[in-house]
Amino acid sequence: MLRDGLMAVHRGLLISVIVIILLIGMVPLAVTVDCAGENVKENVVSGSVEFKASGQPAEGVKVTAYYFSNGTIANVSTTDSDGNYSLILPNGTYNFSAELMGYRADNPLYNQTIDSDVVLDNLSNRGPLLLVPVFGRVAGNVSYKEGPVIGANVSIWTNEEMLNYTSTDESGYYDMQVMIGERELRVIEPGFSEIVTNVSIEEGNITRTDFELIPLSNYSLSGRVVAGATGEGLKDVEVTVTPESGVISPQTTKTNETGYFRFDELIEDNYTISVSRDAYIALLIPYDVITLRENKTLDYPIVMREAYGELSGEVASSTFLIADALVLLIDPDSNEKVDETTTNTKGIYYFEKVPTGDYIVRVERNGFISTEQPVRIDEGETAILDFDLARIDQSYIFGQDLPHTLMIVGEVIALFMMLVSFYIRIKAGEDPSLLYPYEEEEEVKTG
Repeated sequence: MLRDGLMAVHRGLLISVIVIILLIGMVPLAVTVDCAGENVKENVVSGSVEFKASGQPAEGVKVTAYYFSNGTIANVSTTDSDGNYSLILPNGTYNFSAELMGYRADNPLYNQTIDSDVVLDNLSNRGPLLLVPVFGRVAGNVSYKEGPVIGANVSIWTNEEMLNYTSTDESGYYDMQVMIGERELRVIEPGFSEIVTNVSIEEGNITRTDFELIPLSNYSLSGRVVAGATGEGLKDVEVTVTPESGVISPQTTKTNETGYFRFDELIEDNYTISVSRDAYIALLIPYDVITLRENKTLDYPIVMREAYGELSGEVASSTFLIADALVLLIDPDSNEKVDETTTNTKGIYYFEKVPTGDYIVRVERNGFISTEQPVRIDEGETAILDFDLARIDQSYIFGQDLPHTLMIVGEVIALFMMLVSFYIRIKAGEDPSLLYPYEEEEEVKTG
């Protein structure tokens, strides 16, 4: 029994030692937990965000707390419809920022200490974070076929909300102020496909974005121009179509050998049409406005008639009128004679019926230098063109003709003779024997 008792005591002692050891080991563990509990104490930090200009609460603002020591993110919150936010943060020092596309905080919070020993559970005691807009610019050109598009509508959007808009000027240029951020830029112009593109607007910078418009459809327009007198097609008639909207520039082409013309790549629009050719004038254009919504051929031809004017003038020399001078009317492109006439006894020439256009008039006469001048003949008007011909045998000196030249030469010779006579008189006064040399010789012989 004694042995059993001793063994029980030993077991008791062993159990006691184990219990004591476990208790001793639990003491530091309990301290660690307590200390850790103090180190990771969490604080509820709250506040609000407003728009500075209006004082209205700002919803959806991202509020971020950064560790002051290393700049890493500690926690993030988003404001509710009342502009309020709340963050759970351990003790420490933080920077706070507020972010909303197109805005920034005007009064960000820096070096804010959050400590359980200090009552600072609401940053609103520093006032709300205030948002102010931040702007950049977007600018560029809108064109079609390398030509400017005037009055095109350019707008900037975000989340289907239009922020700003403008129109292109006479050079196709636009420029507008936009809040920073990722935006959507749209260009709308009747007759063209709408263009939508994303742009990134940066603070203080100009984002350059140009646009080349694409027509909704390319339509063709064709027709014919004929002569009113014969009904035959007229070649080389300039045909011009002008769009009513002014989106594209007027287009011009020429008729072929049979009087037909055709335009391609026209956009959907209303057009007016005009025709032009030297020596002809439009007699009938049966279309005031042509509405182009599909490919179109004109139902009726455009009719032109010949157009005439008159030409007259006087041909003369410096002192008299010149009769029977040949006057030629010449085509400046081909250099071929179109018509001719001669001057009457009064030096007058006259062309009664001259097709309108540009010409060269040349005048020729035996004994005179031929000369020519350009002239423009307009419908129903008389052009006046005079000529002053110079003789072929005329000589010139100091810009004078032959009679004046001879007069000048005679005057020079007379002046020279007067100078010689004056010189001889002076010498004779000094030595009279110069005037009577033979008389002196006779006196000598007699003596």
